[in-house]
This record gives sequence, structure tokens and C-alpha cells, in this order.
Amino acid sequence: MTYYGYAFESWCTAPEKPSPDRRPAWGGDVDTAVQWCTVVKTKLADTRLVLGGEVDCVRGAFTGASTDSFVELKTSLAIRPHNAADETKFEK
Repeated sequence: MTYYGYAFESWCTAPEKPSPDRRPAWGGDVDTAVQWCTVVKTKLADTRLVLGGEVDCVRGAFTGASTDSFVELKTSLAIRPHNAADETKFEK
């Protein structure tokens, strides 16, 4: 199921977007070795923190000066289990 997330990110960041008269040009290729990562320093009261994490994509040209161009893609699904099998599938 992790692959679904990679596929969603690849489709969302494809160079051509679909329109009413054109299907998306994305062919389903997913390169899981290409990732954007960031390291951020922050402070919580007197505790200094260094956080690292993966970022889904970068909007525009990234200059390295600001994290404003980082984009994290999320999906949502309304969970409405109709039976025990649906609930089990969701919990898995």
C-alpha cells in the first residue's frame, strides 16, 4: 500500500495536468529513489531540536533560502464501514 502514496505523488507532480479534453500524460513510472529531504533547527523552551524529514515536492525553483516552497501532499478518505470486513480493512 506504500506504493499507492508514491504513485499519487508522482501523478500530482507530473509536468502535464489533465484537462476535460486530455487525459494525464503520466505513464505510471514511480522512482522511489528520488526524494526531497530537509533538516530544520528549532527550539522548544530551552530544548534545541534538529528535525529531518522527507518532503513530497518543491513548488517552483528551490533556492535553499526558505522552506516556503516545500509541498506535502495528503489524501483523505471518509471512512464509513458498512460491515466487519470494511472495518478490518481500514484498521489494517
